[in-house]
Amino acid sequence: MPRTGRTSTVSAAVVCVVLMLGAGPRTNARAIACRFHHVHVRVPDPAAAINTANAKLQGARTLLRGHGAGVRTGGQYVIFDRESSEPGVGEDFTPSYQQSRYLEASRWLEARGVSIEPAAFSGTAIAGGVPAFRIDAIAFSVTDLEAAADWLQSKGEAPAIKTDDTLRFQVSPDLAVEIIRETDRPDAFWCPMHLDVRSSSAGTCPICGMDLVPIPPPKIGSYRLDVAITPARNKNGGSRIRLTVREPETNAPVTAFATVHERPLHLFIVSRDLSHFAHEHPAQKADGSFELEYNLPAGEYVLIADFVPLAGTPQIVQRAVVTPGYDGPLFPQLSALTAGPREQVVNGLRVRLDVTSSGILKPARFRFGFSDARTNAPVTDLEPYLGASAHLLIVNDDLSVAIHVHPEGALTPGPEIGFEPLLPTAGAYKLWIQVQRAGTVITVPFVIETT
Repeated sequence: MPRTGRTSTVSAAVVCVVLMLGAGPRTNARAIACRFHHVHVRVPDPAAAINTANAKLQGARTLLRGHGAGVRTGGQYVIFDRESSEPGVGEDFTPSYQQSRYLEASRWLEARGVSIEPAAFSGTAIAGGVPAFRIDAIAFSVTDLEAAADWLQSKGEAPAIKTDDTLRFQVSPDLAVEIIRETDRPDAFWCPMHLDVRSSSAGTCPICGMDLVPIPPPKIGSYRLDVAITPARNKNGGSRIRLTVREPETNAPVTAFATVHERPLHLFIVSRDLSHFAHEHPAQKADGSFELEYNLPAGEYVLIADFVPLAGTPQIVQRAVVTPGYDGPLFPQLSALTAGPREQVVNGLRVRLDVTSSGILKPARFRFGFSDARTNAPVTDLEPYLGASAHLLIVNDDLSVAIHVHPEGALTPGPEIGFEPLLPTAGAYKLWIQVQRAGTVITVPFVIETT
């Protein structure tokens, strides 16, 4: 058996059980049937574990109210809690360990008239997605917690902890059985950046740390973006950009937006030749429109607006614009992007990019490493920028694809930051990563090619 004695949020391992009680008086002395609900696992990196488990289980990343973040499949959950270290020497958390913990819990319950379904952990829907780490909880669900308490009290068992939603029984020095009230409720919140992260209640995304926002009623169609550019005084280029977001069905102006990474709207300004890049945040006016004072040289651009209407789904809307004074050819043939160096130096910051791609329509792994350009020492003083460790924009050569992504995992000051974008096609992409150091936002461009 693995060594014991580590502290956790529930002091020792916990097995959560939901009792499905039949009709009749609570004192009726008949056996109780139990249905598996979820398992807790302690891992060093919960965000990474959630992504790995989700890929294996093909489920949905979720927040389970009162229990934590994890993956749901077939009405069952794997919940991940943070562990301070990797498994120690001699610790074995392979499937045989998982089965033995499940068996230990079921024997305790069966001795008190409670049967387990399924009989073995291998019969659960999530068994193939549980990593080889310490199990902290195995869960089922109860519609009548009071009846469950009465039943176990009649068997001489008093809970060590009792709340409105939980009964916890310590059954051995490193194992507890927890009976919880039914938690299966409709999803009402989601992450604007990770739409498969959902919850029945408010919280934060376990992947990117953003606040969950209410899931809106479905809207048919795409939101429109009206753009007006005020000419510069010399009529050569623009001096102000005005944006109006319109609903897909009624064409009415949208006035209410969710705040995502500290702003209601993120605007990227990219020239058609990909040489000009800006990440701006127009101010919202009383009528719901957005305005930005910006010196935009004469030329062709694509404006990329990233926003979440409170009545709609997250949007990335692109609009091609031509500024006043531009007299060149419209939409000329563009030169193909060519992959460039994977290391850049900007403002004394050396940035190295490593890319691992497992195929189209599967998340790629972008890992950025940061070091001081003069000393080569790893940089660990990066500051949060708009609520994230970094921001990344990815576009293809004709700007028909635009992806705005944020790092996986919790905020980090460096020296590494990771992203897992989903690239729609093979080919060349230009990307700009933005980080903040000593109060200055540093933008570093790269060109990559995927197959």
